[in-house]
Amino acid sequence: MTTPPLQRLGDARPNRLKGSRRRDLLQGLAGNDWLWGGEQNDILSGGAGQDWLDGGAGADLMVGDSGNDVYSLDSRQDQISEQAGQGRDRIRSTISLALIQDIEELELLGVQPLTGVGNSGSNLLIGNQASNSLVGLAGNDRLMGMSGDDRLVGDGKGNQPFAGKVGKDRMLGGAGDDTYYVNHVADRVIELADQGRDTVISNLSTYTLPKQVESLILFEKSGNSAAVGNALDNEILGNQGDNHLEGLDGDDTLDGGAGQDQLVGGLGNDRYFVDDPADRVLELSDQGVDSVISRAASYSLSDQVEQLYLADNAGDISGNGNGLDNSLLGNDGQNVLDGQVGNDTLDGGAGRDRLIGGLGDDRYLVDDPQDEIFELSDQGLDLVLSQTSYTLPDQVEQLFLQGDTPLAGTGNSLDNLLSGNESDNILTGEAGNDRLIGRGGNDTLTGGAGEDLFFYAMPDDQSFAAQAFGVDTITDFRSDRNLIVLSKRTFGLSSNVSEQGTVGFSVFNEFASVTDDQAAALSSARIVFSRDSSKLFYNPNQSEAGFGATGASGAFVQFQNVTTLIFFDFAIVN
Repeated sequence: MTTPPLQRLGDARPNRLKGSRRRDLLQGLAGNDWLWGGEQNDILSGGAGQDWLDGGAGADLMVGDSGNDVYSLDSRQDQISEQAGQGRDRIRSTISLALIQDIEELELLGVQPLTGVGNSGSNLLIGNQASNSLVGLAGNDRLMGMSGDDRLVGDGKGNQPFAGKVGKDRMLGGAGDDTYYVNHVADRVIELADQGRDTVISNLSTYTLPKQVESLILFEKSGNSAAVGNALDNEILGNQGDNHLEGLDGDDTLDGGAGQDQLVGGLGNDRYFVDDPADRVLELSDQGVDSVISRAASYSLSDQVEQLYLADNAGDISGNGNGLDNSLLGNDGQNVLDGQVGNDTLDGGAGRDRLIGGLGDDRYLVDDPQDEIFELSDQGLDLVLSQTSYTLPDQVEQLFLQGDTPLAGTGNSLDNLLSGNESDNILTGEAGNDRLIGRGGNDTLTGGAGEDLFFYAMPDDQSFAAQAFGVDTITDFRSDRNLIVLSKRTFGLSSNVSEQGTVGFSVFNEFASVTDDQAAALSSARIVFSRDSSKLFYNPNQSEAGFGATGASGAFVQFQNVTTLIFFDFAIVN
């Protein structure tokens, strides 16, 4: 007859229950309990709370119940019972072990080489001081090899961190986004293609990423270290020291962190993050289109780097280009951007910015009327693209209004090209022989002093569309110095053109000046001026009644103080 176990019960307080030499039934009930079995085959039940269960000798059954429980295991005959949703539980084992389901953590103890295997959940596997083999299986697992020469394998499809600690470790991530902690020159990281985006955190003075690993981070306390990428698109992050980061092939991202760092991208379109003016970026010619994102108070692009972006929230900082065709982009602060030599694009971003193009045909993107642009004479043909009403500064030739709101654009004393947006704009050429293009909307165009041209042409050789032109008001047209320039294709004209454009209509009946709008609608000409209303019409149906289909014909210019137009007030271009 089997002797019944000796029963000991706890209560709601933290209890310490220890077994006897007989078979014991220890029940902690509520509270954070410590339960030790005796020499026989015992049953330990922790109950509610965070319990610690050690069966002792014999083949024991340990039941944790709810709470974050810890089990001590020293025999394969011991059994552990846990249910899902009963806390995050750990087994501390002196034997090799595969975790049962619903146990999350395994810690190997002792000095013997052991194997620890996870389950389908997200596990934490910790080795002992010997050389262990840890296998994560499925789930987002974390594997820590400690001081031995360990083998760490993430064999599932989760995102696994691996920590090899002191020994010479072999780490195999498998599928998933894995993280490896490397602190020995003999540590080996093994990944295959298409197994996730993986990261090495290195505590070594020099480390080169193995194949199929994408990211490398230098440990914060590893000092002045070197990190080298591979042929993939790598992300390499330095620490507080003076680091050397090298991307090799691929479109790499290099961030030296604090310190005076040397960053070498290699082949590919690389991105560099700098926070110190002394950070050095090294690129050779024809190695891609490269970018620097700067947090430094002032930064100048090194040779063979094309783009500079001032980092958000970095305040009022400045950036300088080089001899290439650079793109310089400011932040929300009040920036100073200097393109130096080359055909540069400068965009100050929000804030009142100072933009200096230098030599070359430069483009300026403006969103604040207080943005200041500086150009000297004979430094190229420069263009402003403005989201706000804007007056061209000295030595800048072209202004294109952007967006879809009514804006005003004003030229200077040069021969300017002024172009509106699709809304109702006011364009004023001032002095110089200017070209004005209203585009969409009902625009007001004033050439100012000089021999000015007013252009009407659809993009891409399209036919006339009333919405694309609107009805522009030309305030100061004079036959002795101004011309209306028409696209032959847009208006369906047959008149001849030359490379420079032909003044006047070579086909006699393509233009007519008539008494009033009614006569204009009955004219056989395509371009018709009404002396009564001072309007210029497009009349594609010619002598038929009306001007033709709505939206594809009609008035497109309203003149002020003009009662007469003749053939030679026009120029025809392709």
